[in-house]
Amino acid sequence: MDEVVRKVAALGFPGVILLIAMATTGFTGAAAITTALAMLGPFGMIGGIAFLGVVGIAADGLSKFGLEALLVGIYKERQEEGESKASLCKEIKGLMVSSDLKRKLKAEVKNGKSLVEDRRASKQDIDEYLDAIDNMKGREFKKIMAKLFKQLGYQVISTKASADYGADLVIQKGEIKAVVQAKRKQGSVGIKTVQEVTGAIGYYQANLGLVITNSKFTEPAKNLAASNQIGLVDRDDFKKILKKIYSSG
Repeated sequence: MDEVVRKVAALGFPGVILLIAMATTGFTGAAAITTALAMLGPFGMIGGIAFLGVVGIAADGLSKFGLEALLVGIYKERQEEGESKASLCKEIKGLMVSSDLKRKLKAEVKNGKSLVEDRRASKQDIDEYLDAIDNMKGREFKKIMAKLFKQLGYQVISTKASADYGADLVIQKGEIKAVVQAKRKQGSVGIKTVQEVTGAIGYYQANLGLVITNSKFTEPAKNLAASNQIGLVDRDDFKKILKKIYSSG
């Protein structure tokens, strides 16, 4: 079920409408897409092409798991990806499903938690979370940072691992456009990473570079970052940011 949830959730609201259209009409293929687009109105045309890639897996998922289980999973996934409880609950309110299913979906969203949204996290929670990051793979840490920036109100683009040109993420908020490297390492982060981010600023036409790590930085890395106005966030800084986020709520 995870694959179905992940692919449909990536479409956002249009993906939810596609599932509902398929479940309520029994349509598949082009007929399902046409019905979903009609339910969405002009806005739906934006997601029409993307529908082609998931309609088959959505039909299979509906037959195996049912609409309710898939919708619960999709809204949980979207919440974990950084969408707010308020916006998701507002969306659920307008869905063309039963009142009982709406209540269940809203309850799942309201009971859901993320590291940033749970303001009551303790010092022990933060330490345990950082310890968990130490055992993550690099791509998992990248996803964590993408979620964090989304929850902080940034627009986030994740670059392709095969051609990232020195940046894992490109984030934007107001006048700020920054390239970010998320370095999950056991040892210290060296000068090469700072050089990569410096180059990424020009490639992505950003005005700021940032390296975030669960570890520390070498002195050469710190010196080069200072001369190129690259922001460095080490383990201690990251911990302070998390504490500040918690206390602000």
